[in-house]
Amino acid sequence: MIRREVRNRDIALLLIHYDGYNSPTPSSFLRIGQALTEQVEDSYLPPDLRESYGPDGYVILTLTSRIARGGTGVAHGATLELWSEGKLRHEDTVVKLAFSHTQCQRLRREFSFYEHLARSGVKGIPAIFGLFEDVESGTLALVMSHVGTCLWVLRSQEYQKASLSVDAEVQVTTDEQRFV
Repeated sequence: MIRREVRNRDIALLLIHYDGYNSPTPSSFLRIGQALTEQVEDSYLPPDLRESYGPDGYVILTLTSRIARGGTGVAHGATLELWSEGKLRHEDTVVKLAFSHTQCQRLRREFSFYEHLARSGVKGIPAIFGLFEDVESGTLALVMSHVGTCLWVLRSQEYQKASLSVDAEVQVTTDEQRFV
């Protein structure tokens, strides 16, 4: 339900609510890339800046945590909210933000990869809700479904577990040597 509604929303209002951050007002992002859902529409037109937008014209993205930093930008856990049929609906999402020119180019390319995969019918990829641009700073935001822990974090956690078990074995060996 939410995934279909998002593709009709051209404005993303972005708030930050984690750690020491608490946005008093949202940043406005305009859609520059269509949301990819079950059906991809080829006739997408960007929003008209002269329009006014009611609750059925925007989504609210609240960044709630930092997931990871990479070459493409910073990935954040977020909640997507939108009004639909008189109810406020929520979905957990990931918002990747790109700030520099190089990061923005990479994020646009990542968006095009996801677009290609979706058009090709590939299963198991995150649903992409859209690519948005901050009207003031040029920062890009790629909004996608939250599909679980990223591979980098999983790999890091496994490395830490392996490191702990090696340290424990070394400690046991050292303790045994003291008593022998």
